[in-house]
Amino acid sequence: MNKKSLKYLIIIILAIVSFSTLIIVNYLVTNNPSATQNPGLKEEVNGISLRIDFKTNEDLNWFDFSLKNHETTVFHALDLWCDVIYKGSINTVIYVEAINGVYGNGWVFSVNGSQPPVASDDYALNDNDFIVWKEL
Repeated sequence: MNKKSLKYLIIIILAIVSFSTLIIVNYLVTNNPSATQNPGLKEEVNGISLRIDFKTNEDLNWFDFSLKNHETTVFHALDLWCDVIYKGSINTVIYVEAINGVYGNGWVFSVNGSQPPVASDDYALNDNDFIVWKEL
């Protein structure tokens, strides 16, 4: 094999490796977007509790559940159990408009009795967190 052929072979191998790496990274990002957007998210959280505090309807409660696959935010917990209407996307800021068809004057959430200064899709949960969504 002469030098010119060897040079082209090396270029082809580098191109294949680069392209393969690009495909793998794209697959990982596409199939697990939460982990790349918020690296503080845990793979799994356990012992989560969720309460929906309606003004006029009976409250809804779920206790001791788990969230997995880096889908471990306050919004993920809400979305697991309720029909949620919201503006925005996981890539931006989510504003919850309605929970189970109830719009009210908006919704606020707290975790362990405190209202965090971040959106629900940015709040990374820890084991045994207690979430309350309250209708305004």
